[in-house]
Amino acid sequence: MRLPQLATVDVPSLFARDTAPKSIRPFLNAFPVPNGNETVNGFARFSSSYTDAATLHTTSLRVDQKLGDKLSVFGP
Repeated sequence: MRLPQLATVDVPSLFARDTAPKSIRPFLNAFPVPNGNETVNGFARFSSSYTDAATLHTTSLRVDQKLGDKLSVFGP
């Protein structure tokens, strides 16, 4: 089973990437390109969807007992 998720984080803005010293640009460009509005201090929003794998392991047990010709009992 796959569970859809949505994440929104702050990444370096395009302006911050363009005005950063050349030695720092490779580190800033390692972040995804923003696809949202710019925030404060040279950051911008990046939103993306992804899926998490989910597993569910279950076991059940049922007990049946016949107590007579007209009476039977069961329980989980």
